[in-house]
Amino acid sequence: MLKVIDNSNLNSIQDHLNFDDTYHSNLSATDTDIHLRFWELDHYAVILGRNNKAATEVNELICKKEGIPVLKRASGGGTVLLGPGCLCYSLFIPTTHPSCLTITETNTFVMNSHKEALQSFSPDILVKGVTDLTLNSFKFSGNAQRRKRDYILFHGTFLYNFDLSMISACLQFPSKVPDYRQERSHDNFVQNIAISKERLTNLLLTHWKLL
Repeated sequence: MLKVIDNSNLNSIQDHLNFDDTYHSNLSATDTDIHLRFWELDHYAVILGRNNKAATEVNELICKKEGIPVLKRASGGGTVLLGPGCLCYSLFIPTTHPSCLTITETNTFVMNSHKEALQSFSPDILVKGVTDLTLNSFKFSGNAQRRKRDYILFHGTFLYNFDLSMISACLQFPSKVPDYRQERSHDNFVQNIAISKERLTNLLLTHWKLL
């Protein structure tokens, strides 16, 4: 069963990160539901993956000048810039789920679920680089996971109306990239998909309710 989380009282990026960490920690083996929340910031924020370093991944001078916070999340993966026009989600899945018994199985299950959810929008959407969703070889969704004993936090982003120029301004070329990127700059690698936030959210919700 899917439980949709109400998070309308959260505002800052620190609020959202703290919420996910606390919610994840409080889930136990007695709860076998999948939990899902959608959220979006009204301000820009840089989020480092667990093993990333700001000095390598971030244009710290620009971020300081623009007052853009730089924080670190608990999951792995690369550094991202969040903000208006970037729909975020947080998905909590039991580690006992038959399709999520390993890291690789979980990646495959969630990414294929999101690909299938968006097929009515575009049948050309593909999963690439393990946890990216792409359209015409341009990335529009990045994702990562963190596993605890009883539950997995799988979270990510969907770019639908984001100011893409901010990515090149705030982030350095990543220290680690998937092969399909082929050394492309941010401007030549990332794109928005032409879908409304409402339709995007509804497609994803509808699909997860059926699983």
